Amino acid sequence: MIDYFKYRKSLQEILFYTSIAIYYVYFFISRSTVHIDGLKILLLFSVFLAFLATFVNSFGYTKRGLIIQVILYTCMAISVINNRRLDILQLVMIILVSLNSINMDFKYLLKFNFWCLLTMYSIITLSAILGIINTEILTHSGLDQTVNTYGFTYYNIPSLSIFTILILYVVLKDKINFIDIFLYLVVSFWAYKVYTQRLLFILLLFYIFMYLLFRYKDISSNIFFSAISYFLPLVMTVISFTLAYIYKVNASSLYTLDNLLNGRIGLTLQAFNLYKITIWGQPFTWTTGDEIKFIGNYFFLDNAYAYALLAYGLIFLLGLIIEYTSILIFLQKNSELKLYLWIVVVVIGGTIVFDWLLNIIFSPCLYLIIRIINKKNVL
Repeated sequence: MIDYFKYRKSLQEILFYTSIAIYYVYFFISRSTVHIDGLKILLLFSVFLAFLATFVNSFGYTKRGLIIQVILYTCMAISVINNRRLDILQLVMIILVSLNSINMDFKYLLKFNFWCLLTMYSIITLSAILGIINTEILTHSGLDQTVNTYGFTYYNIPSLSIFTILILYVVLKDKINFIDIFLYLVVSFWAYKVYTQRLLFILLLFYIFMYLLFRYKDISSNIFFSAISYFLPLVMTVISFTLAYIYKVNASSLYTLDNLLNGRIGLTLQAFNLYKITIWGQPFTWTTGDEIKFIGNYFFLDNAYAYALLAYGLIFLLGLIIEYTSILIFLQKNSELKLYLWIVVVVIGGTIVFDWLLNIIFSPCLYLIIRIINKKNVL
């Protein structure tokens, strides 16, 4: 006799992982120098498969969890629709993938993401090196250095790819030895020299340093980590906004720090001058790359907290702070040091990196929060 429950779960896994793989292909090609007519068909197909996986899945949610999820995704949808920047299909994909992920083995899910990320990054980079696709030579704003993007349209995606690959490597490895640490540091430095992303390099060093410092300790009842868990997301948000205010009052006092952050404090202040705070978000315009020639001066808001508040609205920002705080508390209680430090890096890095918001490729947050809501084990 066929075990219907087991068959249904296997079918869901096939549909789920196929949809993620196709989404990775769409995501990376859309951010490369390759131009393919009808590329959006890939996104549409990945959404379709994710929807089928959700339809097959009718288990895994608690009643409480289902109610919270409906509220969570409704608020997210209102904010994103008001913002009008994120493709509605991508929003649907993000929601469907996070919903389905609750029934997946978490470690295997991270491993699958690791290989998808490594494969797509390698294909595009090697294709550019071999001359199969075009590359871009850009000037890194604030550093006056040229950057070869090796097949990508901008250098943030390849640098974030390397960043995430390295952290996933540490998370997935049972035991980290001297050779692993050496390779981690070498690749980190190489990525910094190639893509000139100094702040991501510092975050990678911070991550491995904290891991080596605390890897033999139980963090579940550690007062230091408890303080981080409960207050870090809120503190980083307040710091982001406070620095922008100080910069407005006395720019010279923060000149050195703003220089170190490649002008990010000034750009945050510029964003607050251009946009009002709303409850549910508003259309938000950036001026980067070739757009500068037509629109005016460079304007790109890297600060995830300021962007969440101004582009997606106050409700979205509060939800983001609660999400990060809940994940940190949960991972600390379970003494999941590697994952915990990853989220700490995401929270700290949120002041300088926008791309971790609403992202299933560079951040595990959406996979984690759905499990916490429904009281599922992480590993």
